[in-house]
This record gives sequence, C-alpha cells and structure tokens, in this order.
Amino acid sequence: MPNIIIALKPEFYKARPHLASVTDFGDISSRIKLKEHLRCKPFKWSIRLENSSHCLSAESSMGRISRGARVEMRICRAERTQQWRLSENGEIRPMGSSRLCLDSLKGITLLKCHNQGAHQKWSITVSLDTIEGHLFNASVGKCIKAESEISSLAQLQFCSLANIFHLEVVEVH
Repeated sequence: MPNIIIALKPEFYKARPHLASVTDFGDISSRIKLKEHLRCKPFKWSIRLENSSHCLSAESSMGRISRGARVEMRICRAERTQQWRLSENGEIRPMGSSRLCLDSLKGITLLKCHNQGAHQKWSITVSLDTIEGHLFNASVGKCIKAESEISSLAQLQFCSLANIFHLEVVEVH
C-alpha cells in the first residue's frame, strides 16, 4: 500500500499546502526505491458489473459527490464518480471525495467515513484467478445488487442473488 500513498502525496499537498510543513512521514526513500524497482504505477479501481458496460457510480450534482449521495449504475466512462479506492480498513471510497465512504446503514449511500468498520466495511469475494466477485458487507450480511440499466440504484441483497462485479485497475495519469 505505500506506493498508493506515495503516488497521491503530491496531489494531496497541492490541495492542502498548509499541511506540507506540519506533516512528517519520516524517511520513505526505501519505499520509493522499491516502487521504482517494481515499476509500480498508481491506480484506482473501476467497479464494473460482470458482462455489462455499466459501472457502479456515485450520484453527483454538477460533478460534485456529496454526503447522502446514492450509488447507481451508469455506462462506464472512467469518470471520477466511477472510480473507487479500497482502504486498508475495507472502506470503499469514491475517488471524487476523500471523506465519503460506501455505507450500508440505510440502503447504499455515501456517508462521512468514520473509520469504525460496521456498515462501511466491505469485502470482495474474489475468485483465485480473476479480480471479480461480490461486494459484501458483513454488518448487514448482504451484497450489492444492481440492474444493468442506466440510473438503476444499487441495493443490498442476499449474496446468492447479488451481482458479480469485475474490478478493473484504472491507471492514474
């Protein structure tokens, strides 16, 4: 995971220059060397419905993702609202917002991340040879289901009835 942190660091400080002088990460030169040696590239996840051209999208108004936004299916266009990060805590966060997480408390919506797991902790039931599976929330014991139709809202459903999603790595340019 250090390569992701390193990749996002310039972007982070560009948006928050006042934090650059007060944040000390220590010596990360060994991690940077490892990243260069492995030729790692930064990435984001795009979550596409299996056998479909529709992606899981954060509902947005004028391109801005806000708290309480619903999650729906839209035709895949590699937009920020369709790119997600999976945190170390199992949170699924939209790339368009660093403070919002996919939450299962009242259906599937984006709420402020609280770092306590529960309704915001997701796991991906990945098969051994592919990057696809169910998006499972243990707090409600259900998975995400969505119809392959434009603006179809994502819902919680028993995993045996839920969709299989394909996770694609999207390079950051």
